[in-house]
Amino acid sequence: MAEAAQGVHFIATPAATNAVLIQDDAQTWWLVDPGCAMDTWVVHKAVCGVLGDAKPMGIILSHGHGHVAGAAGELAAEWGCPVYCSAAEAPMVHGKIPYPPVDTTCHGIASVTARFRKEPQAAALPDAVTLDSDCPMQGWELLALPGHTPGSIGFFRASDGVLLAGDALSTIDWDQMIPMWRQTKQLRMPPNIDTLDWVAVRRSLRQIASRKPEMVIPAHGHPLLECEKGVPDEAGHLAEVGIVSRKGRYVADPAVLRSDNTWQLYDPIPDPVGNIGKWVVLAGIVVYLFLIVRLW
Repeated sequence: MAEAAQGVHFIATPAATNAVLIQDDAQTWWLVDPGCAMDTWVVHKAVCGVLGDAKPMGIILSHGHGHVAGAAGELAAEWGCPVYCSAAEAPMVHGKIPYPPVDTTCHGIASVTARFRKEPQAAALPDAVTLDSDCPMQGWELLALPGHTPGSIGFFRASDGVLLAGDALSTIDWDQMIPMWRQTKQLRMPPNIDTLDWVAVRRSLRQIASRKPEMVIPAHGHPLLECEKGVPDEAGHLAEVGIVSRKGRYVADPAVLRSDNTWQLYDPIPDPVGNIGKWVVLAGIVVYLFLIVRLW
């Protein structure tokens, strides 16, 4: 665990997500995005190392994908605290409906992994409490940041410009193998294989840029300081030009969650790789990595 800012501790989990422990202006502790189920013990140990016998007031989810929310149920039961999510994310978090299929036709190395799973795993938390526009963490603003999922949210602290972005953006390049493998620190788009609405992503990035954050802590990747990369400018740049080159199923035809909790989905575009090709691509990646290691 590392302290990224005053009262903001982030836990880089074994599953490559960031769980964030927050002490708000009321001196109350909150856990944001506890990670996947396999991260439960690591996150529990790290939180107890800071709080001792105290417990978080609650667990807040930026969205309901299993890789950021899978540990929430067990941790909430252990601490006797509620789990919170946005109202737009509740149908998936409560387990009423699954997320749409992942996009196997987006460009970049991440699309290879998409061919080995059908849909993102959702956290099954039927008792999760839905949030309105008010943030339960005092001193923080709740931001609606849809796009990656319909109910994605983030949190902004105006006093020092800290932004918890969830998967509204990341600091990992999901399109290139070596930067993704090394987790090279750079402001990038949200994970492309399970982002459902790229038009909404653009609006969310513009909202982030308008806040002029000094630090961004995403769900994936290292925290990014404004002085390192120029966060507002980079977020604005991604919003204006970064989405133009996007390819994939949900770029032109987003997945829309209807009022009756069903998905409006268009026919998927043809997959140029297909089921047989995915194994060929995977074998090529293994050989490529082997050669890189040997050359080093």
